[in-house]
Amino acid sequence: MSRPTDPPAAPAAPQPQAVAPLPEAAISRETVTSQLRYAFRMTRNRGGLWVPVELGQGKFARVLCGQQQIGNQPARSVAVKILHSHAKLTDERLFATEIAHLRKLSDADNVNVLHILDVLQLRPLVLCGCGKIYPPRCPACSHESLTRVEADALPALHCVACGYLLPANRVMDRAQELSSPAARTCCQDRSVEGRGTIINFVHRDAIVMEHLTLGLKDFARVRREEVLDQWRKKDGETKAMVLAARRSLATRVAAWLPREWRRRRSAELVEKALLLEKVLVVVQLVEAVAWLHGEKRIIHKDLAADNIMVRLSGTRNGKSSWRGEHRPEMSIHDILNDITSYPTFRTLLIDFGLADEIMPTRSWYDDAEAAGQNKTPFLSPEAKNRRQDVSLDQPIAFSPEDQTFVIPTEMRGLSLPLMPGDRISHSLDEDHAHDLMIENVLDGGKIAKYSGIAPGVQDYRRCVVERPLLEPHDIFALGALFYFLLSEDATRLDPLHALVYTAQEKHRTVDVNALRGLDLYPGVRKAIRSAFWQDEMIVIILRAMTRGLPGSYARTRIHRGGEPAQRFLLEIKRLHHDIQRDIVSTFWR
Repeated sequence: MSRPTDPPAAPAAPQPQAVAPLPEAAISRETVTSQLRYAFRMTRNRGGLWVPVELGQGKFARVLCGQQQIGNQPARSVAVKILHSHAKLTDERLFATEIAHLRKLSDADNVNVLHILDVLQLRPLVLCGCGKIYPPRCPACSHESLTRVEADALPALHCVACGYLLPANRVMDRAQELSSPAARTCCQDRSVEGRGTIINFVHRDAIVMEHLTLGLKDFARVRREEVLDQWRKKDGETKAMVLAARRSLATRVAAWLPREWRRRRSAELVEKALLLEKVLVVVQLVEAVAWLHGEKRIIHKDLAADNIMVRLSGTRNGKSSWRGEHRPEMSIHDILNDITSYPTFRTLLIDFGLADEIMPTRSWYDDAEAAGQNKTPFLSPEAKNRRQDVSLDQPIAFSPEDQTFVIPTEMRGLSLPLMPGDRISHSLDEDHAHDLMIENVLDGGKIAKYSGIAPGVQDYRRCVVERPLLEPHDIFALGALFYFLLSEDATRLDPLHALVYTAQEKHRTVDVNALRGLDLYPGVRKAIRSAFWQDEMIVIILRAMTRGLPGSYARTRIHRGGEPAQRFLLEIKRLHHDIQRDIVSTFWR
């Protein structure tokens, strides 16, 4: 008898295969051709020659006025930032870093940072006195276009046919060669021979930005003129405005006279509205810096009045009345209410040429320094003493085993003592092979722990202490900028710096009661043009410019992170709200 067989096994169920997720975004392979064109604006100089219109210049670059045109549409005025002809390779690296930062920052539309519109790759260009721009030919053989080479760490123009060479360090005294008859391709007019203007020296990138005409230096004056123009048209008296800006006993008593009271109250409202706009400028600046420090982890390092522009959305003066200010039913109170509630400007940070990320992207000796008359009033103590030569009686005795050394007496006596993050280099070490980073300071400032390779032959008698510029440096500059806006005079900042130094030396609490006891305080207070909220504003300014005092925003000059900017932002916003509430409440009194 046969045994029953098992039923056939059921076929295995098919296993579901993993499906790759569909991409949420992609870039098409097809590209669209743009009809974007650029041109440079020109003007005639006193000699009758055409030259480019220059908007400004700094240590490494200048800004020319240009036009951006798309197709047949009306041209748009733009600013084109181009490196100086004598710029070195280190300057080009800084410029490339600036472009990278601006590309990174241009992704956000709601922050007060000037965005780039385009980056151009420019070839060598010279503007002839006849008004035409041309790429120069070789001045020696006149046959070949000049190409870029690098010679002795400098960019240079070179002719491959005859060997002609023009390095960047000689372009200032040999610039006429590029507008000689052999180099020009536009004309052979002898009257313009050797008198052309170099627009771009060698093949380099250039930054295209929005063209803004109002800088922080002129903002307070322009806004005051615009508001006072409306004030006069509404029968306001200039004398009342002058009295409103003073707080003497006589003017306070006169304010209670019935005939003067209403007139003075309106004048005070105008002064408070102008002050409110200044405070709002600082709010926008601190917001931008807080965003840079906290979100983008970038330190600007060059905050100064000439690196801040203001974009106006409309003017308030007798020539422009599209808002209806000319209508008889609109009073000065209506205009002030509009100014208080609906700002018509936006403050923008520009020039990120010295900026760097929280973790530096370049060597300290490749980093440039902000200097000059326009920068000094806004420099922190560590910026003024960023690189300090120190002469030593005895060489530093390094201990390679535990990487420490006894801090020499000469270094202990520096105005800014050694702190973690500082660097020590040696004047004989040209290759920077023995640069040392201070990791910690121990034993009450007597012992320093370092990283790096200490020199084997310890016969260095001179060294350089380099101090990094970190977030507190930007905060210090913001405090100085606030005072500059309030005083409307950069020469007034020297007494402020002296007051900051005195408060720091005496370890004063940064509040009104403690600061009033300092001799310099009355003069610093008096220099503020507005008579309102002077004490509150000075306290905010000194909290930004001091370190480690009760009330200071930064604990030390190496305080890392966004906390100092956030504390500054909170207090300046509170002040802005207080002024705004006072103005609005006055409308109903």
